[in-house]
Amino acid sequence: MEIIVAGRGNMATAIETLCDKENQAFRRFVPDIQLTQPADQTVVIHVGSGRELPKIFRLCGEHNLVLVQGSGKMEEIMKQAEPLNFVVIDAPNFALPIVQFTALLGQITNKLKRVGMKVTSVRESHQQTKKTVPATALKMASAVDFPKESIESKRDPLIQWRDLDIPREHLNGHGYHWIIFEGGEVTIELSEKVNGRGAYAIGVLQIAKMAVELESQLVPRIYSVQYLIEATWNRRPFEDLKEKI
Repeated sequence: MEIIVAGRGNMATAIETLCDKENQAFRRFVPDIQLTQPADQTVVIHVGSGRELPKIFRLCGEHNLVLVQGSGKMEEIMKQAEPLNFVVIDAPNFALPIVQFTALLGQITNKLKRVGMKVTSVRESHQQTKKTVPATALKMASAVDFPKESIESKRDPLIQWRDLDIPREHLNGHGYHWIIFEGGEVTIELSEKVNGRGAYAIGVLQIAKMAVELESQLVPRIYSVQYLIEATWNRRPFEDLKEKI
């Protein structure tokens, strides 16, 4: 398997560093890139700003490559690829433990609602360079039926370090989320904390391997990472899965 990394930021560097460590073949995307592995053994990972997407789409369409789309605003981005003639994996969060955690939130919320609990707060903290509410926070808010415009975001490094106990060495790269349920005299807090970018890089390799394993069964459309997890790790037959989960 070969991974083509499209992007030039910290996430791209973290992926390449892990690939080096794991002896995983990879190359940085360039407009005139030529395949060195069979198409069904090649996965493109996009973690860039989007400027190169038209060229990436052309590469994936010409060679029927799987594209793992790792940045937010999926619907807006994919309008550039219409009509879609290759497989896209929607991966707003590469850390698979967080993907699994998010998938459980709807069930947890429904059970807590039955005993009088409701969500009163959804908060997130990311490095100061992240200017928008991350897609993961939006998915979490949707899963617990909380208005996305009420999500509280933290970007001040001093507050993150002093009040949120985020390690100083991870102020430039972290992802924290908190969900608060309240009812009567009971408060339940769910949280997840990712320090650094290592967990995301590990997830990229896991997602790429799942995509290669399922390549012969995938058709040109958008799949969620949860779909791949259900079809590989949980071994659920494709016909049993929803159109998109």
